[in-house]
Amino acid sequence: FKFAIDSSYEDKFINFNYTVFLIPNKLNVNNNLITNGYYVVLDSKIEIIKSLILKNLMDHKHYLEYLDSNNCYSKKWLKSILLMIEYEYHENDDINYNKSYIPITKTLHVEHIMPQEYKEFYPNITLEEAISYINSIGNLTLLTYKKNSAAGKLNYESKKSIFKGEGKSKGITTFEITKDLINTYPNWDIENIKNRKLQIINKIKNILD
Repeated sequence: FKFAIDSSYEDKFINFNYTVFLIPNKLNVNNNLITNGYYVVLDSKIEIIKSLILKNLMDHKHYLEYLDSNNCYSKKWLKSILLMIEYEYHENDDINYNKSYIPITKTLHVEHIMPQEYKEFYPNITLEEAISYINSIGNLTLLTYKKNSAAGKLNYESKKSIFKGEGKSKGITTFEITKDLINTYPNWDIENIKNRKLQIINKIKNILD
């Protein structure tokens, strides 16, 4: 997931890969990629991408080791990975399947389910547990900017109400990955973070392997 290329091009490269490999319906009739208002001919780019990926596969750990990290929150690939799962939910929904492209922008936020400032709601959690799990992929989900701002540092019950669009927070979250979270887990603790982490890693393995 970490690309050994000049840092000034890293974001563009990650977004390019995300668009090419995760959003195939962005191709036009001439098999060109439509991204950032420009046409990019895939035939002239695919070999570059392949060579960079192969080089990095040699230079870096297996992707599962990155996903098992205790700090996925700071990684630039995180939104792309969570969106990969989001599209998988759409793919499996025969009734409401939506092919809409979800761009990686500043309005797309990653939410901590158990807040980073956890002591008020989880006084029994040790520092070691907090370091191991709060920034892990099992404790992270997708939200819009508005939902993320509203959820803030609240406890899980309050966050669930916001995700569901109850009270002043109008409208249920549009993200299937977050709907699945609140439908699957009535409460939230370290054990559920561990369980969801395994669930997410297994979903990614099923997509990529």
